[in-house]
Amino acid sequence: MKKGMLMFAFMLVNQMIFAQKKREFVFEKTKVSYLAQSNRMKGFFDFPGVSVFILVGRENQSSEDLYKETPLYDVPIKGMDDYANFYYFEHSKIKDFNLISFFDSFLQNVYKRDMINRNHVYLIWQNEDNTFTCEKVKEYLPIITTVYSNSVNGINSCEGLQPLKGVSNQVLVTESRKRKMTTEYTVPDLLSIKANEAIKDKEDLNDYLKHLKNSSFFQFTLGNNTILPSSQSSPDRETLVDFSQIHLLWNLQMGYHLTNRLYALADFGLLFSGKQKEVKNITFDDYHGLSASGSGYAGLMARYGLGLGYMVYQKNRFSTNTNVVFGRLNAVAGGGKGSFSSEEGTSKKIKVKKENANYVNFIQNFNYHLSKSWYLNGNFQFQVADLKNELGGVKGFHGYSINLGFGYNFPMKSKEE
Repeated sequence: MKKGMLMFAFMLVNQMIFAQKKREFVFEKTKVSYLAQSNRMKGFFDFPGVSVFILVGRENQSSEDLYKETPLYDVPIKGMDDYANFYYFEHSKIKDFNLISFFDSFLQNVYKRDMINRNHVYLIWQNEDNTFTCEKVKEYLPIITTVYSNSVNGINSCEGLQPLKGVSNQVLVTESRKRKMTTEYTVPDLLSIKANEAIKDKEDLNDYLKHLKNSSFFQFTLGNNTILPSSQSSPDRETLVDFSQIHLLWNLQMGYHLTNRLYALADFGLLFSGKQKEVKNITFDDYHGLSASGSGYAGLMARYGLGLGYMVYQKNRFSTNTNVVFGRLNAVAGGGKGSFSSEEGTSKKIKVKKENANYVNFIQNFNYHLSKSWYLNGNFQFQVADLKNELGGVKGFHGYSINLGFGYNFPMKSKEE
């Protein structure tokens, strides 16, 4: 019972949330917003071969009001031939376009996007005007099957065009029954649908990665860091830290695309040994009691900088980009030795050293994009940084690292969503 109630609630909420979908269509560099609706499954348009109804409202009528006023989507479905998509436009947003070119371009767009049937396209024009004359209607027939119009021109008497029977003279239909549409549609099998969807996803991603301007990203990686032998020095016997033995590099990058290929970024890196302790000797005797000795240390290198990056290559899901970063590096090493005895108590000798320097980091990234947002990243980094004084067994942080991780693109608003 509970399961049935949950399923019912889900279906109810699903119908409410996906009642209609707001979209945008770009025509002649102008964004035109509209509402889309499917009578097969609310908010889903992935069923091929459905009919199309394009509804254009009266002057000053919103697409939401048009949607509520013309509930064609609620007409009972008796079979697959009754499946249809409905697209609602505001009159004011398209009236100044060349309508034939506009509808032709729009139908090509939804043909690829929603896999509509181009041979069953119906235009419902609600505004009472002179948009449709006998000659104008005939120009639409290669792209639209049927025209319903509140025309003031009396197109029901046009030669060679068939009026809708049983409907008042203000609402008329003209239809070409002998002429095939410009584009025929056949319903593909399931494998073909999946293949087409994969191609479409690939094309969408490829197009997205070519238009990254004004988008931002972050990237996190972990890697193995190596300090070159030329930057290593004698052991630091005071702090006991050896930075050449600290290999785990934490790296965070955040950036903003200034153009489709060029971007600015912030770079943060961290090497940290953790607190290391070692007890070397514990003794106990009746005369001296308990005694123990040991050592410990911790080393930290933190860097932060700003730089520029450039996408060198991009094809399908793969891309490469190169970064150059300039910044500041801070290093801290601390450690020493200590002892304890029942007679003398605790004694310790701890030394802390600090150094800072400027650094330059060259980064070569290799990316595999899982989607428009997420991608896998592998990168090679080469860092140059000289210290004024030796610290933690090194004279500087000249070295390289090989890193793996992931990134996230904050997607821009889609042109059509």
